[in-house]
Amino acid sequence: MSLPAAHSVFPASRQSLSSRWQTVYGRRFPSALWAIVIAAAVGSVVALPAFAAPAQGRKGTTTVLQPSDLAQPEEVSALPEELTGIETAEVGLLKLWFERRRLLEQGDREGAAYATERIMALMEDGGIRGMENLASALAYEGQQQLEAGDYLVSATTFRLALRFDPVLPAANLGLAHANRLAGKGFLGFIGDLGRGVRASTGNFWWTYLKLGNTLLRFLLALSILAVTFVVLMLVRYHSSWRHDMFEKLSARGMPEGLARLLSAALVVLPLLLWIAGPWILLYWLVGTFRYMRHAEKGMAIAVLVFVLVVTPAFGAALSIYHMTANDTFRATVSATSGGYEPEKVKYIQHILEGRPDDQTVRFLLASQLKDGGYFLQAFEHYKKLLDLQPDDYRSFNNMGNIYFATQQFGQAINYYRRATEVEPTFALAYFNTYLAQKEQFHFTEAEASLIRARDINAEAVAQYLAFSENVGSVTPVDARIELSEVWVQLARESSASPLLYPGSFITTAGFLNPLSVAALVALALSLALNSLLRGQPACCCGRCGRAYCRDCRGEPGPVGLCPRCVDVAEGLQDSNPEARSHRVRQVMRYQSASRLGRRFLSLVLPGAGHFLTGKTLRGFVLLLGWFFLSLHLVLDRALLSFPGYTAVAGGVPMLLIGLLATVWLLGNLVRFPAFR
Repeated sequence: MSLPAAHSVFPASRQSLSSRWQTVYGRRFPSALWAIVIAAAVGSVVALPAFAAPAQGRKGTTTVLQPSDLAQPEEVSALPEELTGIETAEVGLLKLWFERRRLLEQGDREGAAYATERIMALMEDGGIRGMENLASALAYEGQQQLEAGDYLVSATTFRLALRFDPVLPAANLGLAHANRLAGKGFLGFIGDLGRGVRASTGNFWWTYLKLGNTLLRFLLALSILAVTFVVLMLVRYHSSWRHDMFEKLSARGMPEGLARLLSAALVVLPLLLWIAGPWILLYWLVGTFRYMRHAEKGMAIAVLVFVLVVTPAFGAALSIYHMTANDTFRATVSATSGGYEPEKVKYIQHILEGRPDDQTVRFLLASQLKDGGYFLQAFEHYKKLLDLQPDDYRSFNNMGNIYFATQQFGQAINYYRRATEVEPTFALAYFNTYLAQKEQFHFTEAEASLIRARDINAEAVAQYLAFSENVGSVTPVDARIELSEVWVQLARESSASPLLYPGSFITTAGFLNPLSVAALVALALSLALNSLLRGQPACCCGRCGRAYCRDCRGEPGPVGLCPRCVDVAEGLQDSNPEARSHRVRQVMRYQSASRLGRRFLSLVLPGAGHFLTGKTLRGFVLLLGWFFLSLHLVLDRALLSFPGYTAVAGGVPMLLIGLLATVWLLGNLVRFPAFR
């Protein structure tokens, strides 16, 4: 069996890997920072046990444990779960941050620059490689400078933000726009933008929002396209529809004038009876379905299926967004990537208070504490996990890693073996056993453990070894919970616990909503009428546009021409030159008006003219591209975003405008064939 996907390829690097998958909470300065300072003040009053913080107060070091501390894990006393999450170096950083802000407000840029250098030096001394709160505050500051026209200063601020968080989207994209507006040029902007996008894709929640907004734009574009398609089909086939209704009413003995009036009224009557919105569109689609060509019928069916599912799709998208807009949810999901962050610990503890038996959440908390160097607290949580699930081999592996970190390699090997006893195909534990045995100079046993790990999953072992070479130290690999596993469980819990996840009570409307039911009925009626109604439906003349049916034609004649145009074509009206000339002028006026109408539609909606001339697929592609790009341009900031999420104002997106121009040219440079 291959290595389960739940196990991370890389070990829990508390500073280097955590920032790449953590959420950009986007809290704007200074509200989030004030919250941290207040927490620091409270933490300074509360006396913490000696083991609560890593040795020397540094985030880059871990607590040095004596062998007796973990020799008998079953006797470890209960430890408090409450941690302030504020360490000495972080408090010092915040003090320097506010000092920098004060100097900037006073106009002392040199002093602010010196304070910035002190911040970076303190981060280096404290082993802190990133702080998302400070990075978000700097990105917001850079955005304000960008909007004020101070492009060079804005670029400097964005670069500083990237030193705190290299994958912060607002800083990466803001720097690209600042450089462009500062005169770097469009080609330079494209290069900066590409680098910024590549860096930002390492931020999970930025990618999530981009994909979610793209999906919403696509759904909106399809919705507008569906409405446009129905209206165009009504324009194309309303004459044939009215003609068939007129023939049926006349056959029942109704006077000709009244029959024509009533047939026209049946087409527009729903507009006069306060039936608006999608209902009238479904009515028109059912009425014109019988007269469409095969490609148009296929698209009509697709439109009805889309209307059937669009309400549940929008509901599901908004429900997921409301669930993930909660900081607790995002912090917990981000914790699956490893790395210690005090805010993530706080949120996970908040969830665990309400669900103390939740194994997934407790495992995440234990992993966070271990990554932060809080070994005793992490060990206690792993013990509780084993009480809840005695065969949790991932907890055995990570407990062995705690012993490994405290140089107790014999105990570490014992726990790795307990993990492999539960799960014999757990390659990760065999690899960690190999590392521990090497530290004990048991090279023969170590080689056997490495061979066993390679037999199970050689690719993963190669990645583990490559990582050890990159970091330049022997580091065992922690077992991780798969992102999808945490996501599914939190989504299930959020629907049952709205107090933990505000807004999670919003659920989808399902397929029993009125619009979906109406679309299903319309689909059934369209197919039924198309199959049950006998006789050939009416069609429009390719020359004059007049609707006619088989009864109107009488004798067989050229296909696609009404009886009057047949007479003109065969010269049957030669005896009356005036009537013939009048008929020719009518045809010319109709064809000229049709060409102008199609051209106008294409100027406004590229692809609409193709629908009117039977080019269904081409019209669909052009209109979908036009609507999607237009929505992307207009709704750049009006869709989903997390509270306080820092947006980037970069001026006119030239790429989108270029794509829109391309679609418009394709829709208007195509020669339209005449109606047939």
